[in-house]
Amino acid sequence: MKEVIQVYTDVKGYSVKGGNLLLYFSNRHLYWNNTLITDDLPGSDYELYTDVLFYVKKGGSTYVYDLRDGSQRFINKRYLWRSYVDGIGLFLDNEEYVTIRVTDGQEISRTVFPKGVERMCFSDYIFQTTFKNEKKEILQCFDRTTGEYQWEYDARKEGAYQDFSRRDSIHSGEIHRILGRYEDIVVVAVTGEHLMAFDVRTGNKRWQIDSVTGAIPLYLQNNPRLPSASEFKLDPITGVLTSFYQGIYIEIDARTGTAIKVLNDYTHLTDTRMELVHSNWYKEGPYIYYFTDGFRKRLPQLIAYDTDQAKVVWTHIFEGKSQIESYDRYALTKMIYDRGLFYVWDINHVLTVLKN
Repeated sequence: MKEVIQVYTDVKGYSVKGGNLLLYFSNRHLYWNNTLITDDLPGSDYELYTDVLFYVKKGGSTYVYDLRDGSQRFINKRYLWRSYVDGIGLFLDNEEYVTIRVTDGQEISRTVFPKGVERMCFSDYIFQTTFKNEKKEILQCFDRTTGEYQWEYDARKEGAYQDFSRRDSIHSGEIHRILGRYEDIVVVAVTGEHLMAFDVRTGNKRWQIDSVTGAIPLYLQNNPRLPSASEFKLDPITGVLTSFYQGIYIEIDARTGTAIKVLNDYTHLTDTRMELVHSNWYKEGPYIYYFTDGFRKRLPQLIAYDTDQAKVVWTHIFEGKSQIESYDRYALTKMIYDRGLFYVWDINHVLTVLKN
């Protein structure tokens, strides 16, 4: 069992970045590291970074809190999520995208991008998916500073895939998710469970992965593909793509698109009759940290799995009772791991902080 160092109750939402904890309570109070940010958060949302907090009010204006000195700045434009890089954020002003230096509110550039669905920003380029024929079929790249169009990739043809349950059913391709960037490549997940990597400057395809030997679920043996391409996480430091989905663990070198490690014998999941929650897992060294949501009245657990030794090295059991009348099973709903601490949220809106 791990050491519990803090417990918060009545938590409606939370976020953690670089050791900074943001708590949103049911009484509409928003706290950062036990400091009250606002006592009224209706119809609003927030995004936390290691040095700054963006708090978008209903209607589109944005408050920016500098977490280093506690200063606050008001920007009468709507901040675009996941666009803050190197002190610069992207904001929407009517139909124009405005690049603003957050520390002093100085406007750097204005441009008009095609409307996108998912966007990922870096210091030099902006990548976004956009619609054609009601699907996210196009991946586009723009210069971050000037907003100039660089290149695009159309997934409709190469990303076409067959429904594994209906052999005569062919679907046009779609960009499912932008997974991230490593050095000079950007990696995306495409429907049909493909991974594709593109040169960030030219848009040339570097590699494509359709399946990995030894990592094909039983129900896909007759139509091999990745368990779930969109579940991969790209480490921007090491360049390793990692997936832990349906009891199959995969590591891929983002430079070459080759598999590094495959594990598919997670017998402890079957033996303990536990159901894996796929989205909340973290990789640190050889260890995977994740939680299981028990069924048949079994208690949920936080688990550490050693991928080098292929075995569980420790577990932390959570005991409790559901306080929700319509749901009688106690369960965990979310976990964040940050700087040696686990932040685990349960169905009763209780946040437990544990030391690794």
